[in-house]
Parts: sequence; structure tokens; C-alpha cells
Amino acid sequence: MKTKLRITLVFIIALGWLGTADGQQKPSASPVQTPLGDSFNPAWSPDGRQIIFEREVGGAYHLFVVGADGSGLRQLSRDPGQNSDGAWTKNGATIVFVSQRDGHLQVYTMKADGSEARNVSNSETADYMPAISPDGQRIAYSSRPVGKREQEIWVMNVDGTGKKLLAAGGTCYNPAWSPDGKQIAFTSNRTGKGEIYVVPAIGGEPSQVTRDLGAGSPDWSPDGRRFLFSASSRLCVINTDGTGLIRLTSNQDGFAKWSPDGRRIVFCSKREGVWKIFVMNADGTGEQPLG
Repeated sequence: MKTKLRITLVFIIALGWLGTADGQQKPSASPVQTPLGDSFNPAWSPDGRQIIFEREVGGAYHLFVVGADGSGLRQLSRDPGQNSDGAWTKNGATIVFVSQRDGHLQVYTMKADGSEARNVSNSETADYMPAISPDGQRIAYSSRPVGKREQEIWVMNVDGTGKKLLAAGGTCYNPAWSPDGKQIAFTSNRTGKGEIYVVPAIGGEPSQVTRDLGAGSPDWSPDGRRFLFSASSRLCVINTDGTGLIRLTSNQDGFAKWSPDGRRIVFCSKREGVWKIFVMNADGTGEQPLG
């Protein structure tokens, strides 16, 4: 299972080739100085003071939380199964995450202190990459049906009821809610290369945003006007209508998220040989050491 997770993580940030970069170098960002193995999938707390991420520990992935200044590292999950894809609800009381503790990847919720974990997807499919809606009532996630290679985008209520297929065709993954909760962005390779699409949260025909970029892992800006995403292991931003492409980094970077106030970006990078968590200003400048 460890190998499958590693392959999936590397695949998502190594999509395609970005051929429209400006070639300018940006100041380097600074890593959260935490020990142990590779780290992935960072996400901000609602108040912007903490970052949750997954880290390899003894051959398994576990969820950790660290202060946005690099202090106060603590481990949330200790179950022997894989634990990943953590994200807070808007009120900060609940964390949505993925775990293998019941035998295969499923979507769970737990309290912010790591207690009272509950399997909410509770299915025979492999379910992962959950994204909580802005109102905290629904979860969008990727699901791989039994016996199939392709992934689909589904939506369910936060208690696991009301499941609905939202997008299929090729491999669809990395769902992300718009700030108003009306749309969901995701990545799909339905055209042969990973690109960003948007679909109404209530269902409908997806519309393509990026073209010929090999784009993945979209994240809406807090004002809903731009996407932050990875392409060719670089971080980029683009307007939601597909115009105004800007490259922010030129390293092995991915899994990026805007801070709640839109002023900073947290992401992971292999620029130092192992995957670490970094932060930078939203324009890719102004390195900010964390610890």
C-alpha cells in the first residue's frame, strides 16, 4: 500500500509539461523544520495558524499538525494503517481525512484533537482526496470503483449519506470546492493529459479550464478568481476562465494551498532531495522561514 500511495503522490505533481513559463527565478521558500520521512498534502487551518500534513513514519503515513511558524509539531494519527489527505472544516472542530485502518482507503472524520475517528464513506470502493464544502455540510472525494483503474468524483453529506456521482470519464481526482460552494474543480485526463475542469456542485456538464498544460491539484483562491495548481512539478496560478497564466516556482513542487486570507501558499517540495513542507507569499516571493 505504501508503494501505491507514493506512486499516486508523485503522479499527481508530475503531470504534463508547462511550455509558457517566463523563465524567471523566484526567491526560494523555507521548509518547516520537522524530522522523519517525506511529507505531503499540507492544508491550512481555518484561522491560518496551523498546517496539517501527512508524513511517512515507520513505513506508514500519519497526519501531523504544526504551527504556521514551524512550532508545536504534533502527531494526530497513530493507527497502523495509512492516514492522509487531512483538512479542517471551516469551524476548525472537525478534520476530514483518509485512512486504511478498515482494510482499504476510506474517507473519515475525526475531532481536531485526533479523537473519535469515524468512517463516513463506508464503501467497498477506494475513496480518497476528500474536500470539505465551505459550509461544512458536504464532502467531495475521488473514488475508484472495484475492478476499475479510473477514478471518479463523488459528493456526499458529511455523515456519509446522499452519495452522488459528479464526474467520470478518464481519471478524475483532486476535487476542490469554490469559495461559494457552488462549483467543484478537479483534475481529469479525459483528453489524454491532466487538465483542470469545473463542474456545478449540484451536477452537470464539466467545463475545461486549462489546455495543454498537464495541470493538477487545483485550489481556488479565497476570492474565487484564480486557481493555484501544479504543472511539470511547478506551481502556477491562472484565472478561472483559463487566462493569465503565471508560474510561481521552478522546482519539484506540488500539493499547494492558499492560506485563508490569500496572502500565503503552503506546498510540498523535493528541492532538497526529500519531500518537505514549504510556505511562501502568494506571488511566489518573500521566503518565510518556519522554525
